[in-house]
Amino acid sequence: MVNRMEEALLKSDDEYDAVRAKVQPAISTLAPPTAVLTDEDSLMNEAAQLQDGTIGIDDASLSDADIAEPSEVAVGQKMEHGVSEDSDDDDDDMDDSEKSLAAYKKLCKELDVNQYAYDKYIQLCDLAHTTDDLDIIREAYSRFSAVYPLSQELWLKYLSIEMNVALSPKEMEFVEGLFRKSLADYYSTAIALEFAALAPRCADPDKIWCELLGTYGLHCLEGQQFFKLYREFLSAHPTMSAEAKQEAYIKSYLQELKYPLFNMEESYIEFKVFYEKNKEHINHEISWELLDKNYFKAKEYQSKILPFEYKLKELDVKCYRERAEVYMNYIKESDKFLDENVLQTVYERMVAACCLNIDCWLTYIDFLTYRDAYGRPEELQDLPIFRQTAVDVNKRALRNCTWSEKLYVKHMLLLEQLGKSREDVQEVLECSMTAGFQTAEQAVTVWLEYLTYLRRHTNYENDDECDILRKNFNLAWTILGQQWGVLADCNCEILQLWGRLEYGPLQDAKRGKELWTTAMESADNSTRSGLW
Repeated sequence: MVNRMEEALLKSDDEYDAVRAKVQPAISTLAPPTAVLTDEDSLMNEAAQLQDGTIGIDDASLSDADIAEPSEVAVGQKMEHGVSEDSDDDDDDMDDSEKSLAAYKKLCKELDVNQYAYDKYIQLCDLAHTTDDLDIIREAYSRFSAVYPLSQELWLKYLSIEMNVALSPKEMEFVEGLFRKSLADYYSTAIALEFAALAPRCADPDKIWCELLGTYGLHCLEGQQFFKLYREFLSAHPTMSAEAKQEAYIKSYLQELKYPLFNMEESYIEFKVFYEKNKEHINHEISWELLDKNYFKAKEYQSKILPFEYKLKELDVKCYRERAEVYMNYIKESDKFLDENVLQTVYERMVAACCLNIDCWLTYIDFLTYRDAYGRPEELQDLPIFRQTAVDVNKRALRNCTWSEKLYVKHMLLLEQLGKSREDVQEVLECSMTAGFQTAEQAVTVWLEYLTYLRRHTNYENDDECDILRKNFNLAWTILGQQWGVLADCNCEILQLWGRLEYGPLQDAKRGKELWTTAMESADNSTRSGLW
């Protein structure tokens, strides 16, 4: 996959423009009301204590100078007084690995300040490799993976190291886990091929092949190679009996010929030749009628999807928007006839190739939500990709697009539909507060969804619950004011919603009037006819 920041910069629409620069708010007359948040039942007391402005509007776009440690700044200030010569001498005494380690530790501290600085993780991994220390390399990739999914190229670079050093069964188990983690990030035939090569060294190669054939064997252009490699694996298997090999060999052909794969005619002819040569020794009962039915149906479907596959293959790597459009059209057309397993792999390929396109992720989430509402399809295989729920995919989407308010809102709605606890929904809000939104409107959107959720789940006959609801409104207004200043909720949507609730189910008309008065006196709201 291409560099994520390069991709984001080349996006033409505002939703995933990676430019994080914000305007520093001036001192405003739109000051939020004073919030006293000492009640243990109120939301996020810790977040409410942002008193000193350390988490402000510019946190998501701190420069290297902003996050340099005070000691380093002091050293720079003393250079004029002769300290720089000592520093240079110290640097001369350090070898390359020591310098790399020092730079690595410095970068770790910078990431402690701003954990969403993607490019710094790339630098961190590069520095880790220069130290030649396996523990540091592992730490760097682990730290990166905890925040973002790793690209195919990064995983391959790291996995090659782990595969080379793994010798014992425990080490092989560790590497196998890394492969599963990498394939959970993105659908990648390149990584899957490396996993296939590793399979003979693992404790249960048959399980690995089952997953690879059932997932990557469905790729229209690249699936056939996995079945060929599997049959090579069977031929070289040292302990499998001839009868078991023959059985697995035949089943692999029957499985392959069900799917619309490129060059499937070759496999069809190959299987017929194999059968004719060995039919006297074949005990497996083959229904040629069923095989031909599945094969010709798959051939028909193949002719319908190949034009989309060719378009995707011909696109330049930087044609992000065009690629997303082709995938959307591909899915729209093939949804009518493709096997459920094949269709979901197309969705997986789409979000892997368009990982910063929010609409692609939302389309995938909506597909799973709609499909699972009617129960799990019988033909769906029991494999990791197909076990995913809409919530699982939403979490993956947020790891890719941490700055998307739409995905946070979607996550809250999904959790509510599943009947999850208030704490689970609140956790989504708390994560969004550190996401580095580009605009105040994005933060307001997430807060409004959470407050609307609370409105739907508040027992208005219980005074304590009503008090908690009010405190959350107060908290939202306070935090937004501290983070965004004059840019915070310019339309006073939060105050409007709060005021309507006070006039309505909260039954405090006096407070409702005060809130509406504040809203109307803010900015130029008094001139907006819609508010009157």
